[in-house]
Amino acid sequence: WNDIISDMLPRFKEAGALRQVVTQVWNQEGSFILGNLWEYSDEKAFIACQELFREAEAEMSKRADIANIITPSRGIILRDVHL
Repeated sequence: WNDIISDMLPRFKEAGALRQVVTQVWNQEGSFILGNLWEYSDEKAFIACQELFREAEAEMSKRADIANIITPSRGIILRDVHL
């Protein structure tokens, strides 16, 4: 997934994506979960990037036999500290 997204980053940027953060969820033993957080310039950028995600998901299906579980999160960043 990372290789696919990395190759597409210029297109995401052009569509209005501002930032991508990958997190690893540690709260369940034996569970390996990554979270992807994207920040967009506005609602139009969000919609434009959805088309790119569909393209990336199709490519991922061709390259690997890994089940993806996509769960939306409507959380907002309350604090973002860059050290």
